[in-house]
Amino acid sequence: MSETAEAGRKNRATWLLETTLRRIRGTSGNPAVAGLTLATRDPHADTLRTLASAGLPCPGLDELVLPLAGLPGLEFDISGGRFHAVHDVHQLTDVPPHLDALLQAGFRSSLTAPLRGDGQVDGVLFVSATAPDAFDDATQVVIAPVMSEAIILLHREITRPFPGWRT
Repeated sequence: MSETAEAGRKNRATWLLETTLRRIRGTSGNPAVAGLTLATRDPHADTLRTLASAGLPCPGLDELVLPLAGLPGLEFDISGGRFHAVHDVHQLTDVPPHLDALLQAGFRSSLTAPLRGDGQVDGVLFVSATAPDAFDDATQVVIAPVMSEAIILLHREITRPFPGWRT
């Protein structure tokens, strides 16, 4: 993919993340929801690489390039196609790299959702909050429509071919 096409994809994904962040905050009424990061999966290397982010920066997560196998617990959740909530990162005893990045940036809770298509995981959406328990069951129900729409739009963006682009 050309640099121009990649920059355009990143810009559109950033705009979608910023819009989604505003909608999640508005729908949930929870100002602690403070950051979103979109990571795409390289199926050949089985790694996640950050494409775009919005909200409060999380340098470790915003620069993510990790083997999917290096994210314990996440591989199972994203292959299952459901949200994975971590209610308080501070309470974990074995902290994987992506959650350690959140911890170092001052985030306390996280919601992770897979972007799936054709039976494979093409990316992951990380939603982060500065307060513990920001993604309890009730909140997940309330924000599920916003999350579902964002997942569809972000998946479409990261898998959309560009004219002249060869896979």
